[in-house]
This record gives sequence, structure tokens and C-alpha cells, in this order.
Amino acid sequence: MSSRITPNLSLGGTLARILGVWLWQQADDATLPIGADHESPSAGGGSALPKLVLILGIISLLGSLAFAHQFNLGTKKVLFRDPGTPIKTVAENLERGNLWTNWVPGVAAHRKTMARDIRAGIPEVESLVDGYAEVQQDWNSKGLLHRVLRADELAQDLQKNLSVVRRPWHRGSQAYQEIESTYRRYRELSTSPPETLAGRVLSAPNQSDLAISMLRSGSQVRGTARLGPGKEFELPVVPETQLRFSEISKTTGKVVDSVSFDFLDWPKSTITFPGTGSRFVLALPELDLKGAPLPDLSPAARAEL
Repeated sequence: MSSRITPNLSLGGTLARILGVWLWQQADDATLPIGADHESPSAGGGSALPKLVLILGIISLLGSLAFAHQFNLGTKKVLFRDPGTPIKTVAENLERGNLWTNWVPGVAAHRKTMARDIRAGIPEVESLVDGYAEVQQDWNSKGLLHRVLRADELAQDLQKNLSVVRRPWHRGSQAYQEIESTYRRYRELSTSPPETLAGRVLSAPNQSDLAISMLRSGSQVRGTARLGPGKEFELPVVPETQLRFSEISKTTGKVVDSVSFDFLDWPKSTITFPGTGSRFVLALPELDLKGAPLPDLSPAARAEL
């Protein structure tokens, strides 16, 4: 999980130290707030104070940079983590802190504030996961063409589900990223719906062929030739029609059984004829890929909760 919460480091303080040292070096001795009685008795008559300030400034700068580096390492190690780490563990690690952060009150308080915000967002991610399970069950039960030709409705359901996560940090969770990926797939499909159904017969009984007809008000408006194993077919997308699948005897050339579906209720890969029990296996390669069932969340996404 990545985070958009960043530590608030005092870069201005560090730059101020550097500028102060430089100005001291460049100043005329007469303008410095040091009297003659403070001059060093060392050779050359120069004051040792500017050198001391320079040394202290360098030490302060190095200390600040070292602390900032360790603070960054400690915070990034917590916020940028392996997928599957429970969200509450991230909050606990932030609160616990480390040697470099606990002794600085401002830093420790900042980490605790981040931890509280992370904990407060856990119910949002839980609601996201529960809502996705409902959308998944609903749309996977509707079949391939429902998902493909009603992709805009499906995308809207997923978008509504994603909107429950309001905090930017929690949108980096594994669960959110996976659900958002599914949303993008169907959103893209909704902008370019298919115009044809291109398919192939994968297997068929030895004694039979298959024919597919499109019907409107009981009249055929489009149909295929007889199809055997390996044969391809193409039909226009006309959602308001019915599809009739006919089993044709190779011996007599007559229809021995048939079954009909509404266009959007295109069955899964296997067509089973109720009278003869014959089974034909079909594939719509392009649409099978685009309209694939909504996937389960990964184990890593579930482990976050």
C-alpha cells in the first residue's frame, strides 16, 4: 500500500542555519557584534568565534539531515509496505515509533495523528469490500451479454461502491486498487460496445449440427448456416431479439430439438437441448475476455482487513 501522507520536515530551519553561517563568514569584522576585548590572542589577531559558529552550524546541519533521513526511513518503512499487511498493523507501527522519532514530541505527535486517520478509514475499506461482494454476485449471475452490453450500468455500480472510500491513503489499499481495476475495464467497455457476436463451435455431438437464428416478434431476421465443430459464426448485436438454437440431424437434415433465449440471456459456453440431451460447446473469444465475470479479491486484499 502506498501513502500520500508525507512527514512534515522543517527544511526551512535547515536552510536558515546554512544561510546564517554563510552571512557570518561574509560580514565585515567591524559589523559583527563582538568587541575588541573578545578578540582571540592567537596569531593573526582574528576572532575564533566565526570558526566556532561555522563548526557548530555544520554539526547542526549534519544532525538535522541525519535525523530527517532516519525519520523518512522509519515512516516510509511503515507506510510503504508489502501487500497483505493488515491496515491496523500500519497504525500500530506508526504509534509505536522508533528511537529516532519518539524523543521528538512534534514527530511522535505527527505519527500518532496519521495512525488515528488510518484507523478511522478501516470501516470505509470494509464497506468497500462488502459492497463489492454484492455487486459481484449480482452481475456474475446475469451472464456474459448482460455484463458486456450493460457495461455502463455495471461500471456505475462499481464507481458508487468505490466512492465510499474518501481518504486518499486508503485508496492505495490492495482491495481498492483491485476493484478500481475491474471498474476501469468495464468503463472502457461501455465506451466501445461490440457490434457483432463472433464465435466458434468448440464441440458437438457426432450425429448433429447446430443452427442459430435471431427472431423478432416470432419472425427470423438473421440466421447462421449449419455449424459443426470448429465452425465460426457472426451475428449482429440486437438486444431486443430472441436467439433460437436448433439441433439438426446430419442424417435427415431436420430439426430434432430447439431451445430459445432472450438475446441478453445468451447462455454460458454449453448449450444443452432438453429433449435429446445433446450438448454443444460454444465460445465468444473476444467477449469472453472483455465480459469476464467480476473476479474475487486476492488473498492479499482480504488480509488487509
